[in-house]
Amino acid sequence: AEADTRVELRDIEIDGLYGRTVLGVSVHAPDGEVHNVRSDHLEAREQLEAVRLAPQSRVLLSGLSVVRRFQATDMATQLQGAADELAAAADGSDYTWLLPPGRHDFDRGWDFGAERVSLHLRGPQGSGEPAHWRFGHDAPVDGDLTALALVGQRLSVDGLVLEARCSGDLKAVRLDARREANADDLRLNQLHAAAVTGIEVTAPRVGLTDVAVAEVRATTGAARGIVARADELLLRRLMVEGVRAREAALGIDGRAREQCSASSLHAQDVSGSHACGIELRVSAAEAPLALLDLDDSIGLDTGWLG
Repeated sequence: AEADTRVELRDIEIDGLYGRTVLGVSVHAPDGEVHNVRSDHLEAREQLEAVRLAPQSRVLLSGLSVVRRFQATDMATQLQGAADELAAAADGSDYTWLLPPGRHDFDRGWDFGAERVSLHLRGPQGSGEPAHWRFGHDAPVDGDLTALALVGQRLSVDGLVLEARCSGDLKAVRLDARREANADDLRLNQLHAAAVTGIEVTAPRVGLTDVAVAEVRATTGAARGIVARADELLLRRLMVEGVRAREAALGIDGRAREQCSASSLHAQDVSGSHACGIELRVSAAEAPLALLDLDDSIGLDTGWLG
């Protein structure tokens, strides 16, 4: 789209573009509005842009929804390009990344997102081969490592297997959302470092479902399997096993300001200088705390219980 003064575009769908470089929508105008752009099946071997605005343009872009499908080869290059696109995305944009099956090895961590953008990472669905990311597989990453860090408005990770090793402090997955964060069908295995946190999630609303953390080894410091901080916290079918630390060891650590609902939480083989299987806290007085099917040691602390 090109205009000398002002452009107004609405309800645009782009589907099925393939090439060495791919550009979904290009807008050249000094001013205007572009609303509700949806793109899918945009595949580029080198460079991909869903929307490009002219330099110094005052065009307002809103309602951008992008589905990006990754290929199984050269994942690092694709992820870096996607990260650059995401960092420059317009406020309110919503991105979904569909991850390919198979093992992918990395020697560095990934940090994706922007505060006013939403991001959803989805591995293959069903009973086939999962998306399996390994960090420091051949040799531990030197120093501290956050293997996968996401920041944004709404965040979700679904259908991912992740392993990680480093010589310093390790966080396998960290989600920091301004509105809502969810993890579903997430498996974190063989997390080895000086100190370890499997997954740490912070948002006003947090939902964790079918998350499993296993074989956690902290050689000098503390180890935590699952850590969640929220106003409203929903925990379902969480499993933590094999958490071993030189210092404190904690399987599941959930803290909510307003309410917490937890069902089918299991922690086993948790050992350290101080070991706790499950600890749930609700800070507000008379706040609701609903518990069902909790296994192994549990610590409870709520304002209502005093």
